[in-house]
Amino acid sequence: MKDMWDKRTQMLETERLLLRPWKETDAEECFKYAKDSRIGPSAGWPAHTSVENSRQVIREVLAVPETYAIVLKETGLPVGSIGLHHNDLAKNADEAELGYWIGVPYWGRGLVPEAASELLRHAFEDLHLSCVWGRYFKGNDKSRRVQEKLGFKYQWTAENTRLPEMDVTKTGIVNLLTKEDWSNRMKMKWIDGFEIRVNVEDGVALVSGNREGLLSLAGQLQALADGVPGDHIHLDAYNSLEDGSAELVLERIP
Repeated sequence: MKDMWDKRTQMLETERLLLRPWKETDAEECFKYAKDSRIGPSAGWPAHTSVENSRQVIREVLAVPETYAIVLKETGLPVGSIGLHHNDLAKNADEAELGYWIGVPYWGRGLVPEAASELLRHAFEDLHLSCVWGRYFKGNDKSRRVQEKLGFKYQWTAENTRLPEMDVTKTGIVNLLTKEDWSNRMKMKWIDGFEIRVNVEDGVALVSGNREGLLSLAGQLQALADGVPGDHIHLDAYNSLEDGSAELVLERIP
């Protein structure tokens, strides 16, 4: 397992992104986003102070196996980071913790879930991990939403988590995604020829696809719900993306 973990994967790819190893020449682009105090402190690390500081972080922290720059295909430039890490949560060789951040201008575009979905596939299919941990700090709702969308399940709350780099303590929320749970979520059902995929877990369906298909499905579900006394379908629009795709959560509530 150790040899597999240490062998760097040079590139992972999604529809809109390339995930590749960080390079010191990325320092200027890294600093452009990591200097923003809305990013690092909410994730547990201090905002970068200079291009040279970003270069040092790349050299000492980011340029390691299974940590990737999130690169937009349309520009070829990095806009964030994502990785699998061994730490106090993921102590065993077949475990990892998922970490991620993305520049503020790219919030709300579904890029982190897109990158994380591919990295989780890589974790379970290529690295043969048994589970991936997730952690976010209280108040970081964007990180919470990412982990919810990916299927992570709550484990415990860690009060007074010490963050020595920032000399503060925070309340951490610890989540877990097992390989079994991930595999179950990947069992997809196609609906009526529309480009719609449904992952069902605990009565909640995460639906992704094109807007036309989702609108048609939403109308059918609402009509169905209207005919069932005492029940309704809750539709929560997570993302409406520029490429014409969207995601909804559908939950049948008594």
